[in-house]
Amino acid sequence: MLSHMRGRVGPTPQAVFLIMAVAAAACVAPAPALAQDPGHEAPAADTAGTSAVEAPADSAAAGQEPASEPNDAAPADEPPAREASGSEFSVLRAYICRGIEQSEPTEAGKSFIPTPEGILHLWCFSEIGGPARSDTILHVWYWGDREMARVPLEVKGPRWRTWSTKRIPDEWSGEWHVDIADRSGAVLSRLHFSVEPERE
Repeated sequence: MLSHMRGRVGPTPQAVFLIMAVAAAACVAPAPALAQDPGHEAPAADTAGTSAVEAPADSAAAGQEPASEPNDAAPADEPPAREASGSEFSVLRAYICRGIEQSEPTEAGKSFIPTPEGILHLWCFSEIGGPARSDTILHVWYWGDREMARVPLEVKGPRWRTWSTKRIPDEWSGEWHVDIADRSGAVLSRLHFSVEPERE
C-alpha cells in the first residue's frame, strides 16, 4: 500500500517537464505592446519638434512632426493656392492660424486682429507630401511685397506636418502672404491673409 501511495503522490517525469516549460514561458513572455498610431507622436508642449517656440518680433520659429491621416477636428478651408513649380514636393494642407494644438491648426482664418497688447502671434501650418527622405522646405513670410522672415523647415518623410510662427506688431497691419517653397525656392503654395488694425 505504501508503494501504491508513492505512485499517486509524486508527479510523473512528463508532468514535471510540462510544469517547468510553462513556468519558463511565463518568465520570458513579453508584456503585450500598447497599440500606437504610427502617424502621431504624443504631444509635448515646449518640446522641440512638436510645438513652435516663441520668436522675436523680427523673426520666426518652427516645429514639425510626422503626419497621419488628417484630423477630423482640423479647420475646413479651401485648399491653398498652388503655384506651378515642377517640384517633387506638394502641399497637402496649409493654413494660417492662431495656434497649434496636438500638431493640428486651431482658429484658422484669412483675417486677423491683434490682441489688446498690440501683438498678433500667427502660425503657418503645412502638411507636405514628397519623397521618403529628409529634405528642407521654406516658409517665407511677406508683408505686402516685403520679405519679413524666411524659415527653413526639415521634412523627414513622405507626409510631414511642419509649421512656423510669426509675431506681428499692430503697426504691421495690411496684406500678408506666406510662400511655401522647396529648397530651390520654387513656390509650392501661397497663403494670403490680412492683419487688421487694432480696434479701439
